[in-house]
Amino acid sequence: MQDFVYHLVPDNTDTYTEDDFDELAKFVKPPDKVALNRTDIETFGQTKGKILVAPMNAIRRGSNILNANGKAAFGAIYCKFQHLSKYMS
Repeated sequence: MQDFVYHLVPDNTDTYTEDDFDELAKFVKPPDKVALNRTDIETFGQTKGKILVAPMNAIRRGSNILNANGKAAFGAIYCKFQHLSKYMS
């Protein structure tokens, strides 16, 4: 089941230069096969994913997340909310 749960990762590689990648390669983990770049969210329907874990603002109005048949990739959206008192003293 874990191969079908995808999550979004930030698109921060555009701030690096080509020379930085040699140095960064020492610290970067191997690519996560169930990670999806935030800008590639509309390609989720072409993956093997069944569940996408993402912040609500990443799936914005106007995003067309379709499967290979051109139908909506999501049948339902579930939201998780945390009570603010957890973060307030």
